[in-house]
Amino acid sequence: MTQKTIFSLIVAATALICSSCVNNTNPNALQTSGISGGYPVAKPMVDPKTGQAVKDHYVSPFRPYNPIVAKGFKSGQLAGDPSTIKTDPKTGKPNKATMKVFRLP
Repeated sequence: MTQKTIFSLIVAATALICSSCVNNTNPNALQTSGISGGYPVAKPMVDPKTGQAVKDHYVSPFRPYNPIVAKGFKSGQLAGDPSTIKTDPKTGKPNKATMKVFRLP
């Protein structure tokens, strides 16, 4: 195979992989996370060495998909992503009401 053919195959495979992660109904939610009761559902964080889910650790369904530690929460409860809190321009303080909320799996 030529370099041009190999490069084209790599680009096509990458496009397929990336397109499977897009959710057209909610651009901030991952396709695999799903929607439950109007809230996106977080994905369990997976340990790359063992391939097993890490207890009480989840990946936020909102960009930039930060890891969230939900110790003390139960499955199905709502949790918030603190990285999505916006600052009130008048006071300069975080406005907790702007935090995006998701459901734990």
